[in-house]
Amino acid sequence: PLSILILHNSMNNTTNSTIPEVPPSYWGPYGIWGYEPILGLAIASIIIFTILGGILLYQIIRHRTWYLMPLPVGCAMEIFSFAFRLDVRIGGDYFGLAKYVCSLLPLILAPTIIAMADYALVSKIMIKGGIKPPRLLRPQVVRYTFLIADVFALILQAAGGGLMANPSTTPTGQTIITIGIVLSLVIFVFFLVVTAYIQFRIGREPPKDLPKEATRWKR
Repeated sequence: PLSILILHNSMNNTTNSTIPEVPPSYWGPYGIWGYEPILGLAIASIIIFTILGGILLYQIIRHRTWYLMPLPVGCAMEIFSFAFRLDVRIGGDYFGLAKYVCSLLPLILAPTIIAMADYALVSKIMIKGGIKPPRLLRPQVVRYTFLIADVFALILQAAGGGLMANPSTTPTGQTIITIGIVLSLVIFVFFLVVTAYIQFRIGREPPKDLPKEATRWKR
């Protein structure tokens, strides 16, 4: 449907009157979306992410765990995305490229941003748990390696979303976004492997004689 929208826009912008218009029946009733967003689901998602984001932000400020700030930021992006879905559902603007991109892009980027908090949290658990991993899995290496890779994937997806806003570069933007999503998936699979290894080490060699504040993560 996105390629059809690009064709339609290019026809509207051209001065050549011999190019035929795309008939409305070719689009379908929901234009580029291809479906009608569920009104109740959009409203429920906005409410849920608003509550979760507020709770997370309060806890982060209260306990000064600033490394978890990507969590409320990710919630805010989800709210932004579903707000555009709600606007499209109420207004019926299923052919606007800008609203489509503004709804799709935050939804794609939010999980990548939230994952940044996971990387920082795992490195904190390694430090507090007294785990002595191999050199390549040291807490600082784990945190910054995954963080840099995740930021790179985030930049790819954001760049692809920017290209999608221009009809002439939309196919390129779609390709770049796909590459960024695949890269994020690969990064997260490796992260799951590292997390499983840490869990195995903690189970085999439970930490002993930890200071009181080091056991708060068990709550």
